[in-house]
Amino acid sequence: MVVVALLVWFFSTSFVVSAVAQAEFQPSMAVAQFTVSDGLSASYGQTAGDAIHDELAKTGKFRVIPTDQVHRQISTMGLSEPLAGTTNILRVGQELRVGSIVSGGIYGARVENVAGGRQAKVAMQVVVYDVASGLPVNGAVVTGVSTVRSGNVSDQTLINDAIQAGAADSVLELQQHQLPNATVLNTLTDRCYINQGSRAGFKNGQTVVLSRGREQVATGRIADLEPDEATVIIERQMLGVAPGDHVRAVFPIPQIDTESPFSASGNSPRLKRQAKSGNNSGLVTLLAVVGLAAVLLGSSGGNTGLVTDEVVAEPAMYPIESNGPTVSVRVSWRPNLFAKGNSQRAAWQVWRSDRTDAPVAVTSGDQTNVFDLQYAGAITQYTNWTQLTSVTGGATPCVGTFQNETIPTGLPSLQPGHPYIYSVELVYVLSQIDTPIVQTNTSGGGGNTAGGLTAGGTGGTGTGVTATATGGGTTGIGGTNTTGTNTTGNTGTTGTGTTSGNVTLCYFVSPRQSSKGTATPLPQPVILNPAQGGVFTNSPRPSFAGSVRDFPTEIDYVVQFSAQSDFPRNSSLTYTYGTIKGFGAGTASSGPTIPLPSLTLRDTGVTKGLLPPKIQGASPVFWRIGARAANDRPGPVKDPQTHLRYIFSQPSFFVWPSTGGTPSATSHTTTKAKH
Repeated sequence: MVVVALLVWFFSTSFVVSAVAQAEFQPSMAVAQFTVSDGLSASYGQTAGDAIHDELAKTGKFRVIPTDQVHRQISTMGLSEPLAGTTNILRVGQELRVGSIVSGGIYGARVENVAGGRQAKVAMQVVVYDVASGLPVNGAVVTGVSTVRSGNVSDQTLINDAIQAGAADSVLELQQHQLPNATVLNTLTDRCYINQGSRAGFKNGQTVVLSRGREQVATGRIADLEPDEATVIIERQMLGVAPGDHVRAVFPIPQIDTESPFSASGNSPRLKRQAKSGNNSGLVTLLAVVGLAAVLLGSSGGNTGLVTDEVVAEPAMYPIESNGPTVSVRVSWRPNLFAKGNSQRAAWQVWRSDRTDAPVAVTSGDQTNVFDLQYAGAITQYTNWTQLTSVTGGATPCVGTFQNETIPTGLPSLQPGHPYIYSVELVYVLSQIDTPIVQTNTSGGGGNTAGGLTAGGTGGTGTGVTATATGGGTTGIGGTNTTGTNTTGNTGTTGTGTTSGNVTLCYFVSPRQSSKGTATPLPQPVILNPAQGGVFTNSPRPSFAGSVRDFPTEIDYVVQFSAQSDFPRNSSLTYTYGTIKGFGAGTASSGPTIPLPSLTLRDTGVTKGLLPPKIQGASPVFWRIGARAANDRPGPVKDPQTHLRYIFSQPSFFVWPSTGGTPSATSHTTTKAKH
């Protein structure tokens, strides 16, 4: 009997564990009430939401949040149904802590007379949003068709029947869309490698979202597809991508024609022609969840969620008078309408792709660029920075302090020759009354002075007092709570806080916006031969020390000759020869020595010289070497004279041989220098 009992316990426990494990690994989803077009009853939206919920639950593949729990959460947040806009849909999904939230719309309904009775048709769209990224990742557009009914059947009954049929078709279509998942195995600067490929359903060029837990870290596209592996080219980084991050494919959502939702036959929906979109199309980041546009612009806002239109990283030589030019990267950005008000911009924090523990630069909110400089030791470009979250509503705290983090010990400087991607985030400040955050003091505990209101005394739970400003006072003693009423206790001392009148200021950090291409900081090349004032000949061969240090990066070099020391942007006075390729790494103290090709610069009577007549006739002739990493985009800061994107050496000058002209040499094909 004991053995039988143990076997019964073992199998029953195994089934329970198996069921629990299956539930834990099922994707969590919530379904919100659908919107309806003008002229249709709002009840159809509720019918559609309930029908989609039931059809998803029937599949057994998802953990679907009960509809009454969704309704309670929406009511708790002070929102109304149907939810208005993507912003509120995502906020509800975050509060419910689900992986996806489903919404949609009923865009048309008609009841037709057919043989044997009447029939209803509805045009509906279903959209699945990934809550971590805010991106629409799956969707369907269908026409739901009711059964044909005769007799005295109301239009409402027929339309509800059509909605039920449309919900079943929609969920079936959602399941047919292959939305593969994968895990990041390894990372490089602008790409990562994942453990799934074509066998899992990935396709070349497919958009994917990369997330870590409930936080989006990047978006990208599939490339170099293999059966069981693939590469993801990173297009937008919010955080640095790391091994173990989750990769989720995004299905292009069909858009219904809301003006004319039915096809000519009425049996299928009419789709809207997809317009070409820019790089930020469909990208709804966590900043959009709070509708920051409504806060900063006083309007209903939009769905972009990014505080900068563009981030550009350009290698440069930063002029420091005491030490000469210093290797650096100039990071610049253009605040968009979300961040147009300087009063809301507390600071900009700039991150570099090799660092995840702290930014590499912090500058004030009224600035739009900063230089990441090379230092001999640890970074000392700022003293404090801010590590906070975006506004998401509900339980998100209002943090009234700014610059609350210190620089980690040993944060290294940038390394010449290493490619980097930079990202920028905004530390912004909002009045507490402008946020969707409820700040209340529940009673019980000592009497804290909060914005001039004394709240509570010791004892049991009583009526809470809503504070209009946050104080930091000490705890008062005494007082007893009766039913819902606080008798006056000893008043605590008044605390200090960041206030504007009677309004607390709250600090938040936006999602990060990344640069489109890499930036490779480079030291200046150094001209070796001929020395300053020497004679330019092809024997010995003119040469220079390349700018790469310690790291084997492909470098493009150009050589400029000019009749003037300031290298004017004039084709008759300045000539550019290029491109010369360099691959060597050099050493820690010098770049590799690179010889110039044999060049015929002056006319010899046999061979025409490369240089324009004004330069051939000049004495001395000024020259310099320009360098840029071949894969950088857009490249170094533009040279102020010629507008070419190169890091130029200090200019030197030479004189012509006394015999006139340079020795003839085999002709070389030149390529146009990159601008």
